[in-house]
Amino acid sequence: MGVSQPLRLVVDLRVRAEELRRFEQNIVRGPGAQDCAIWCSAIGADGYGRFWVRRGATRMMVRANRYALAAALNGKALEPWVRALHGCLCIAGL
Repeated sequence: MGVSQPLRLVVDLRVRAEELRRFEQNIVRGPGAQDCAIWCSAIGADGYGRFWVRRGATRMMVRANRYALAAALNGKALEPWVRALHGCLCIAGL
């Protein structure tokens, strides 16, 4: 089995409102504005969350961190070469 590569991803908040609600249902957030958000659904072997989306007739898996970044761009494309890494100080206890 080959290694998949990130795809160009667009998440328009108006067009994908239901998809975004489904995404948000998989996140647990701390009580404070600066608290961590933890993905509580499918996790890949690399530690990144997995989220399934449909674009036309195609169903595809995207990493939760890439989806979150694409959603923050509100309709602008997240290009495949843009890294969407994550980090969390809460896990380290800092």
